[in-house]
Amino acid sequence: MIKNNKVAIFIHPGFEEIEAITIIDILRRAEIEIDLIALSDSLKVMGSHQIEINTDYSCHNFIDNDYQGIIIPGGPGVNGLFENDFLISTIKKFNETQKMVAAICAAPQLLGKAGITVNKKITGYPGCNRFLDEAILNNKPYSIDENIITGQSAGTAIKFALTIVGYLKDQTISEKVAKALVIN
Repeated sequence: MIKNNKVAIFIHPGFEEIEAITIIDILRRAEIEIDLIALSDSLKVMGSHQIEINTDYSCHNFIDNDYQGIIIPGGPGVNGLFENDFLISTIKKFNETQKMVAAICAAPQLLGKAGITVNKKITGYPGCNRFLDEAILNNKPYSIDENIITGQSAGTAIKFALTIVGYLKDQTISEKVAKALVIN
């Protein structure tokens, strides 16, 4: 468990808005500092349902030592990220240093592309199994294996985000946020 930290959420063209916004909202409710990092040339990034997010920084200005974890929302835009050298190398670097690496929906495939899912418990959107041949796939709303946290879909984004809160802060804070949201 890591205390008092800062995380980066990578926002990519075609991201799933429910996943990104839910994660941002819940982590901020838990008083976790977040920077939104654009994986595009513009700081304004369009989601898969035409909702635009203004990010804080471009990936060109990303300083990995500033962060204790990274989060990648899913969405159809993930398909355009498999050859993104910056993202794949950042995933590897964070994993090598045992910093949190979190991905939801189609995004866990990027963790597979980075080679960090071998013999790791992973969940993701059904059928999005590219690069996950050596992972231990499950059909759970979220999965945590050491520093790797994965979520299944937009429908499980709240549970995924609360799991991240529990990992970064503690379970009591996660439960407090869940109670305020009236999550049964």
